[in-house]
Amino acid sequence: MKEKKEKGKKEHFITGAKAELSRITWPGRKEAGKQFLIVVLVSVIAALLITGTDTLIQAGIELLISRI
Repeated sequence: MKEKKEKGKKEHFITGAKAELSRITWPGRKEAGKQFLIVVLVSVIAALLITGTDTLIQAGIELLISRI
């Protein structure tokens, strides 16, 4: 009996997932390309900011250590 309930839950989940996927408005090729470029640009900017911050902190720590 427990197996039957689990099977029913799985079927219900799969049916619900299919219904949700059919309601999604997928982006077109141009829209996906634009979003891809935005993600890449934001990632590069974030990487540069993190690298710059790390470099400044490292320089500051080295300066403090050299004065000791």
